[in-house]
Amino acid sequence: MAVVYLVEHQTLLKRFAAKVLSPDLASSLEARARFIQEAHAASQLDHENIVSISDFGTTGDQRPFFVMELLRGQTLDHRLTDGPMSIEEVVAVAVPVARALSHAHAEGIVHLDVKPENIFLVQRTRGRWGVKVVDFGIAKTPLNPRLNKLGETAGSPLYMAPEVCRGDDDVDQRADVYSFGILLYLMMCGRLPFDDDSTQRVLQMQLVELPAPANEVNEQLSPELAMVVERALAKHREDRYPSMEALLYDFAAALPHGADRLLIEAQSGSAAHEMPFSGSLSIA
Repeated sequence: MAVVYLVEHQTLLKRFAAKVLSPDLASSLEARARFIQEAHAASQLDHENIVSISDFGTTGDQRPFFVMELLRGQTLDHRLTDGPMSIEEVVAVAVPVARALSHAHAEGIVHLDVKPENIFLVQRTRGRWGVKVVDFGIAKTPLNPRLNKLGETAGSPLYMAPEVCRGDDDVDQRADVYSFGILLYLMMCGRLPFDDDSTQRVLQMQLVELPAPANEVNEQLSPELAMVVERALAKHREDRYPSMEALLYDFAAALPHGADRLLIEAQSGSAAHEMPFSGSLSIA
């Protein structure tokens, strides 16, 4: 949908990332609306775990663009290709993402595209690191509660809540709870709960099939952690956690002792010279 450039402010000599709408979509009113929505939604959210937007404008050929903070590191998707994640790594990623989504929900914004490609593992100076949620391009917001879809499917079927698969109009924050549950399952089990080459088959699985219990796929997981994932992935949203806060409460209670080590070190700054995530944050 867009191209992202590394740019430098001519006066401040500071580097940023500039996202510009693709030339192929420049004439599409839907694409422009979604692009503007992404910039507006993210700019309204002031949270350490959400990418910050600092400027918006139009190029010489009338394509909208916005300027955001430059994130150095890799996406969670890239980290997952390096091999299994430890429970410490899972916590270090999951808790900041949950907090970011909770903040967005409090502002009336539902992300609707929670997936590893939209979770960024950020490398900061002196070895410090953090986690950022990016890409609010299909988010449901107070200003755009029903944005037209581009193509046949808005979002990623592998992470899509049943009510989103059906095209329900009254989607709320519990759709993100479901997607976050799939993210947890993937990080803890090393595989997706529902996967198939056919998009229609995946959508059908999201609607009616139950995943294998997480602690059967990964026998090192406790039944309590598996229950958190199971409730997050309930087909009927009334059976899911009502909020990210409620999910986080049970998630924290189910964790083994010391599982939050990496998260605490990041918050306290005591991990300033360590490289978590199996070295996946190294920059070429």
